[in-house]
Amino acid sequence: MQGIPKLLVSSVVRGSQQGDSHGGLYLVDMEKREFEQVIDWNTAGIDWEGRGADRGLRGIVVHGKEIYLAASDELFVYDPWFRPIASFRNPYLKHCHEMSLHRGKLYLTSTGFDTLLRFDLASRQFDLGIAVTSDGGAINARGFDPRQPGGPAQGNIFHINNVHADDTGVFLSGRKMPALVQITQTAIGVVAGLPRGTHNARPFRGATMMELMAAVTRGAITRSADARRVPAWIVRVLERGLSRAPERRFPTMDALL
Repeated sequence: MQGIPKLLVSSVVRGSQQGDSHGGLYLVDMEKREFEQVIDWNTAGIDWEGRGADRGLRGIVVHGKEIYLAASDELFVYDPWFRPIASFRNPYLKHCHEMSLHRGKLYLTSTGFDTLLRFDLASRQFDLGIAVTSDGGAINARGFDPRQPGGPAQGNIFHINNVHADDTGVFLSGRKMPALVQITQTAIGVVAGLPRGTHNARPFRGATMMELMAAVTRGAITRSADARRVPAWIVRVLERGLSRAPERRFPTMDALL
């Protein structure tokens, strides 16, 4: 029987103050229910305003023998033993939240500029930027060169904190964005509306990594306060999909729909 894989997870300590550790990277052995902190993120020269800002590590991508992590406006590269290899900074990446890998390109979101940046793994540079804007209620996109000055102004209208890239395009959503948006080479469009109150709070919680792992094992889902604004049928669908027992989940997408 194949064992449960190990997981890489990053953290953001939102309430941390200057001088504190404000995040890290953990290697979690789900089979042994053990974890190891492999990176302690305690960089002091960051923006400490608000609850999140520049704190912690956001997004994880493993490509070949390299591990990519983002921390605000900087992309870091580590080897399999978590030793730093390189880093790449871009001002339009401010408050980076997530990244996705597709065909040798990393796609990273910025909540500081409402931008999507593309990083080419071969040339090791940010080679494309897309600013997402609101024009009379419509969601628009404008391309820019992240290597040049004169890019978009700083702003956080949509709080873009999710991204997925595949052959059909790049998909974005955010805490303040009322839709799931698809960007292709020729257009930007709305794939689906998102209900008011849609959020990315973790369904399983714990004060320590061991408590979190125990909550996952028990299937102890914690509902966010924001869940009260989400339609009840969506909450039921999500919680069934998170069932610990496979037979309680939806067997197929057709059954879900």
